[in-house]
Amino acid sequence: MNKQSRPRMENRQRARRVFFSILFFAVVGLAAWPLDQRFGIFTYIREVIGSATRFETGASFPRGTIYDRNFKQIAVTLDRVSVYARKQELQSIPATVKVLGEILSLDEKELQQQLESSSLRIWIAEGISLEQEIAIKSKRLSGVYLQKEEKRFYPNGTQAAHLIGYAENGIGLAGIESYYDRLQASRKRQKEEQVRLNSPQDLVLTLDLKIQDILDKLVEDITNQGNVRQVIAYIMEGRTGEIVGGSQLPSFDPNNFTKYSQEVLGNRFVVPILLPNKFRSFLRDVALLHGEDERESIRLPWSLRSSAGNLGSQLRLWEWLGLNDKPLTDFHLSMQPGEKLGSDQQPALPPSPFLEMVPEHATPFNILTAFAVLQNEGKSVRPFVVQKNAGDETGLNSLLNERVAGESSGAKNFFNLYDSTELFQSQARQGVAKSYFFRDEIPVTIQKGKNWYLLVNELLLVTIPAGGNDLNLLVMVEREPEGPSPKNGKKSMSLEQLVEEKVERISVLQQVAKTVADVVEPESSEDGNYQGEKDQLQGPRKGPDAKAKEHPKLLVMPDLKGQSLRKSLRLLQGVYLKISIRGTGKVVSQKPVPGTPLKEIAECLLILDKGEDVVPEKLSKGTSVKK
Repeated sequence: MNKQSRPRMENRQRARRVFFSILFFAVVGLAAWPLDQRFGIFTYIREVIGSATRFETGASFPRGTIYDRNFKQIAVTLDRVSVYARKQELQSIPATVKVLGEILSLDEKELQQQLESSSLRIWIAEGISLEQEIAIKSKRLSGVYLQKEEKRFYPNGTQAAHLIGYAENGIGLAGIESYYDRLQASRKRQKEEQVRLNSPQDLVLTLDLKIQDILDKLVEDITNQGNVRQVIAYIMEGRTGEIVGGSQLPSFDPNNFTKYSQEVLGNRFVVPILLPNKFRSFLRDVALLHGEDERESIRLPWSLRSSAGNLGSQLRLWEWLGLNDKPLTDFHLSMQPGEKLGSDQQPALPPSPFLEMVPEHATPFNILTAFAVLQNEGKSVRPFVVQKNAGDETGLNSLLNERVAGESSGAKNFFNLYDSTELFQSQARQGVAKSYFFRDEIPVTIQKGKNWYLLVNELLLVTIPAGGNDLNLLVMVEREPEGPSPKNGKKSMSLEQLVEEKVERISVLQQVAKTVADVVEPESSEDGNYQGEKDQLQGPRKGPDAKAKEHPKLLVMPDLKGQSLRKSLRLLQGVYLKISIRGTGKVVSQKPVPGTPLKEIAECLLILDKGEDVVPEKLSKGTSVKK
């Protein structure tokens, strides 16, 4: 028998160790699986680790509220409360089933079967209401527990969703929510004493939800004209770069963003499109009209003359206007996962021979920016959405630093763009309220898989005077070439007609918002838990009569101590009680005590923390409110 070499022996021994290790873990896993099913050991360990992680990250960076410029809530953080039970700690399954079934509107038979199962931990309901949470707490059921986690909630649904973005598990994944995390990280690096890192940081945006409503209605009206594949509409203050509103169809609900494809979640505002010839011709005329050669003593208006340095002048102008730049702003980061770098629109016809030097593609973001620069006589404009940190002026410096990131510092403007506005107005159509409409369309081809589609790309730029805070509205429509075919059978309206109906209203709202900007106050939060769409749990489903019990009637007096008066009255809504109130602030005492059956009482007394020291007998003559 030949003697085996040492390396071969070591390789065999290593293989045996690996094999026996795998076999050991497989046996342990098979043995532990029944125990996990019966006692929920692994589930408990995962919950403990998850809770510790949530506590650590939540304490470090609490996620604040996001407001529009009128301090209307756009994004808030709510508690998402779930109910579970530990079977071994339940004193009486039938009694527990009866109480939870009434409070949570659950099918009692299914709930009892679930509680009698072999699992140690049973999930009963997820995302319960605040009223249900208080009712369960007041019962003090042994073996029944509440688990809380933070959930980001967007009360306005799809409004400006592509700008706001979305967050999950305390992490911003897109849009302003992603920028929020960058701000928090920047503040943490600064480690300034005046910056309270453990307090929620609220952001105020430049968005106006009232103007946003008009944009959403406009996009919907355009889509209803028929044969439309997608629409985007963004409106910006031309002088400052403040984005006032942005709408896009198809859109998505950030409360349930996981249901949408990456194509729908993507922001078309930062995806290159094919420029119509009228837009390219205007840019060429600007380059011909304004060169770097300032030695001419006489300049004739509208004299479009080429010069020896015209080629280099055009290239410098495109660079100055940022037509080829990657969008970099607080609502979008270049090179995000799934981002398209190139345009999906290709020309259907040969390009014009007189426009070779003008960029063929540009993002709507860059188009809106370029026209704003021309209107500002060449002054740099950078679109942005985040205006300030509410109540924290120390955060403004970091906002400004990030806002101008990527811009060339100390760059010289070689162009005299003082009369670009006049050139624009000479080629546009004047509409209502001294607005100007600049529109053109171009046939494009788009490849989807192996198929090519012929479409029409229609682009409209509108300047809207607003008392010194003038706005620029850019609308892009991608539609089929057959032309509009209204879904409702009515006579079709042109894109300009649809927009012109909204111009005056937008102008008025812009002027009003700028006038009252210093006196608006933050919108107060509605007390409550997260009530989003319920995920499918392992717990029992609602019975057939669940709809009738969606807002369960209170059976016992809830614990109102520590609650605000508004919240207390809302919790007692629907209950016929004579409520006597004394003082202001939060509830410090109540009569009857929590848990008292409501059938036995007709009057409730609430004493607030700033009230006088009184006894209930002295309050019988006080103000009462019928509920």
